[in-house]
Amino acid sequence: MSLVTTASFVLLDEAGNWLEEPGLIGTNELEVFTVPSDWPIDRILSTSMDHDRYQTDMEDVDAFFPTTRMQEFLKEGTFGSLSKNYYRTLPNYSHRKTTEVDGPEILRQCREDSVDVALLTPV
Repeated sequence: MSLVTTASFVLLDEAGNWLEEPGLIGTNELEVFTVPSDWPIDRILSTSMDHDRYQTDMEDVDAFFPTTRMQEFLKEGTFGSLSKNYYRTLPNYSHRKTTEVDGPEILRQCREDSVDVALLTPV
């Protein structure tokens, strides 16, 4: 089981520094990033300002990247294992790029990691 998302966020090192510059707008280049499935939730920071502020708070990582829920489902036995990586691509709003560039790359990586099911969280 894995997680695939279009959420905009950065990973933080132990000191709270960004490990990458956030891409706020998608491009036509390949934009698929991996996140270790055991990455600490307190070291994930949303960079999105475009969300429904009445329904959620982007400080709640599980609202856009439900890694805690995935761990809970694993412990409950809902599924047998988690992949070593989760996958993220930047929202581009291009159907062509999603279907011809980023989607096939996510599928390739999922297959490489022996993923049989993925939860999709479009943001």
